[in-house]
Formats: sequence, C-alpha cells, structure tokens
Amino acid sequence: MAEPHDHSHSQQDPIDIWHVRGHFATRVGFILAAVGSAVGLGNIWKFPYIMGENGGAAFLLVYLVCIAFLGLPVMLVEFVIGRAGQTSAVGSFRKLSTGTFPWWLNGLLGVFTGFLILSFYSTVAGWILFYMLHAIRGGFAEFATDEATAGAFFGNWIAGGTEPVVYQFLVMLMTGFIIYFGIEKGIERAAKLLMPLLFLMLGGLLINSLLSDGAMEGLKFMFRPDFGNLSYKAVLDALGHSFFTLSVGMGAMITYASYVNKDVHLGKTGLAVAGLDTLIALLAGITIFPIVFAYGVEPGSGPGLLFVTLPEVFARMPLGSFLGAVFFFLVFIAALTSAISILEPVVTWMVDDLNINRHIAAFVAASTVFLIGIPATLSVTSDSPLGSVLIPFPGGSLGFFDLFDKLTSVFLLPLGGLISCLFMVFAWKRASAMAELAGSTGNAGHILVAVWYRIAAFVAPLGIATILIYSVFGLVNKP
Repeated sequence: MAEPHDHSHSQQDPIDIWHVRGHFATRVGFILAAVGSAVGLGNIWKFPYIMGENGGAAFLLVYLVCIAFLGLPVMLVEFVIGRAGQTSAVGSFRKLSTGTFPWWLNGLLGVFTGFLILSFYSTVAGWILFYMLHAIRGGFAEFATDEATAGAFFGNWIAGGTEPVVYQFLVMLMTGFIIYFGIEKGIERAAKLLMPLLFLMLGGLLINSLLSDGAMEGLKFMFRPDFGNLSYKAVLDALGHSFFTLSVGMGAMITYASYVNKDVHLGKTGLAVAGLDTLIALLAGITIFPIVFAYGVEPGSGPGLLFVTLPEVFARMPLGSFLGAVFFFLVFIAALTSAISILEPVVTWMVDDLNINRHIAAFVAASTVFLIGIPATLSVTSDSPLGSVLIPFPGGSLGFFDLFDKLTSVFLLPLGGLISCLFMVFAWKRASAMAELAGSTGNAGHILVAVWYRIAAFVAPLGIATILIYSVFGLVNKP
C-alpha cells in the first residue's frame, strides 16, 4: 500500500523558519521596534506627571535605579525566552519548559492582558488623534482664557458618545493595517519611519522649551534632588513605572524577540532599548516642565496634564497651535508604536498556535480589540451610555475603562513578569538562558551575563512581588 504523502519538511528539506514567520531584517529594525513598544504614553504622558506629583529629581534618581535592577533585567528575561522559543509567547513557554507544570498559561495570560490593555489604550490614543487634528485646525486658541475652558472642552468631548468611538476605530484600523503586512514590511518599516520622526519632533520641541522663560526652573525641578520630599509612595511609583514602561508582562518583548536572528547580542540590544526608552522619558520631561514653569502651571497636574493643562498652555504661546499639533503628533506616534507591539503578540499567537493566516488574524484581532474597547470608551463619564455601569473591584467599583486599566497595571502585568522570571529559574537551565542572552556573537560566561541572571532570578522577582502586594492591597495610597 502506498505511503501517504508527507507535506512536512524532511531533514533534507529543512523548514526556513525566518521565511515562514518573517523576521527583523536588521538589528536596528529590532531595536527601533522594541523602543517603539517601550516608548508610549507612559513616557510622554505618565512619566512627566508622576514625576511632577512626586517631587522631581529625587523621584528620577530612584526611577533610574529601578530601571537598572528591575525593568531591564525582566525585559532581558523575555528577550531570551522569545528568541529561544522562536514562536508565540504561548508556544515559547510550552517549547522551553520541562516537567508538567503548565508554564504556557503565562503566554496565554499575556495575550489576554494585551487584549485588555489595548481596549482602553486605543481609547486614549483616539483622544490624542482628535487633539492633534484639533490643533491643526487652530482649535487650541479657544483655550487661551483659562484652564477651566480646556477642562470643560475635554470633558464634553469624551462624553460625546459616538465621536470618541470613531477615533478609537481609526487607531485600531491603523494598528491592524501595519501588522497586516508582517514583521519586515509592516512593523519594522513603520518603526524605521516613525521612531526617527519621533526623535526629530521631540528634539525640535525640546529646543523651543529650553529657550523659554521657564527653562531654568524646569531643569532645576528635574535634576536638583530634594530627598526630603521623597515619600514612600514615590518609591513604589518609581518601582512600578520602571516595570511598566518597558512593555514587559504582556508578551510583547517575547514576541518581538522571537523574530530576531541568533547573531544579535540580546544583552547589548536590551541596554540600547532601555537606554533610549529612558532618554525619551527624560527628553519629554525636559520638554514639558520648562513650558509648565514658564506659564505658572502646577507641575503635578496629574493625568490632566496632557489633555487639559498643556492645551491651555499651548493656547497662550506664540505659534501655539502649530507647536501643539507637533506635540500631539509626537504623542500619537508613541501611542501607535506601542499599540502595534501590544496587538502583535495576539496576532502571533493566532498565526503560530491556531494556524490562522496573518492577514485574517490581523483583521480579527484588531476588530475584537475595537469591540471590547467600545465599553471602555463609553464608560469614562456618567453622560455616556455605559458611564453608570460599575464593576466590583478591590477598593471600590469601577467603570470599564478604569477596570481594564487597574486590572492590568495592578495585577496582570506584574504577575506576567514575575512568572517569566520564575520560569527561567525553575523550568529552564541556567546555562541555556545565559547562552541565549549572549547569542552567537557573545560570551555566555561574561561577568555581566552572570550578574544579569542573579538579578533576574532573585532581585527582580522580589521587586515585582513588592509591586503586587502593595498595589493589590492599596498600600500605595499611604504616605
């Protein structure tokens, strides 16, 4: 009887995984894509306002220490898992694990977390897109009277029902469109275009800020530490933000690293990504705080800094509408590159584990996130249809937007990062992890590789556990 035809590749016809899955054509492309993932609203929106809330320079020093001993080591853990697995986050944990413990569930947790994050992240990105277009039309001029005008405008617009949903749809359309074209032609090409553009615009705004009357006060606030104002909460905020800013815990870095060739030294690449991510956060602060001090605005304005305080400041500046449009275009680029990295693990999981065509997977994933995001978009005020729908959550009931935000930032992201570190320690050989970090061009026995392993295996899990405990029990709100 004739043998059935074997459609698989034999040893004489090895499968070319890079051709099938795609890959980053250059190390620069991978770095820019990873930086695009890390650089998002956390750098240009959240970092300046939490730095403002926590006293400036003293918070910055603590934050830099946390990046070195928490954020970077955990990101490198996800890098080595991703490249060693060369498949989705779910598949990488399944492929590399030993024993019967279901470590692959952490990959699935990352996919689920990505769905939730992008559902409300796309809402905020839609707000940014609207503000960018509003500034281009010269709309910021109406905020010149006082901050109350800008605040009322923002509140009325996000409560406007269908219009914010339309902008959220546009964000997901652009995100899905880029991912549709794959790694090299989609994500890498977009990163090579958008990230240099982000640096260029940030540099231009930075020069304008340093020439303002508030430049000296802004620089003092950022770089002259006063540890007397450093609270316990500020330390925990720095610890948490150092973890979240590098996009760890959601499978993004595992997925991106799965498309990287073996000749790339992941340790050096990780340093470049963390360094550029931190640099952009610092440049954003240097850009924003001089403007804030020049116009007598409170640096700790909180989340409203982006949508209320800064538009009112731009309205009072020469060429304010132009500078405002450039600024919001800059923030939109950061939001879009992060949205791409959040959606890609979902698409990769559908392609690698469910055998779905990438084009179909990109459409299905983007559409699903958009539909899940509609309740988040409509729940931000009591005037919207879902504004009065509250879901029980530890510490009180929340609307969909705040629920998705709190659930991911307080619990799911740190949990995913913690499990990744524990996986490396308990389910993977130490030598294999160290060799993967160095790659084919590095030295796995280098002292820095050994130091990384010890930090990732012991220090980082302790830091993440601290974030989990204090966040879940609400202790971060204590002075």
